[in-house]
Amino acid sequence: MELIENILISIGPILVLLGTYLLILAHQKSNEIAHTVSKGQVADGMVIEMRDESGNSVESFNNHPVAPVVEFKTDNGKYIHYSRTFQNQSPYKPGQSVKIYYYIYKSIQQFALEDDQTGSLPSKLFRWGLVFCAVGFPGLVIKLSQLL
Repeated sequence: MELIENILISIGPILVLLGTYLLILAHQKSNEIAHTVSKGQVADGMVIEMRDESGNSVESFNNHPVAPVVEFKTDNGKYIHYSRTFQNQSPYKPGQSVKIYYYIYKSIQQFALEDDQTGSLPSKLFRWGLVFCAVGFPGLVIKLSQLL
């Protein structure tokens, strides 16, 4: 028992720091699409192909989830957006003209279609952040109490 306590005391602050970072990252990722749509500029794009969840281009997409790949031009050049919103009944077809939102600032490049969704990454980051904070916080408190 004492060994586990010593391990928690030594790695507790690192776990809390990592957990806090994951919580911040989860918040940022969950708001990324909404930020792009609200603050970004709009361009006309063209659906150039449909891809399945494994990243393969598909011709027939009636029976499995697919997402569009959109090509568009801005003042900064030509870009390709690989949507991560996979749908069984996709409203997009190759050759279709679509409206795409983009936010480009220094090294940040964010692209989104109107109906893009964040997926499961933010919730997974949030859960792991909570776990790391919950496991590391007691060790951090014990370490701080020893220092005082």
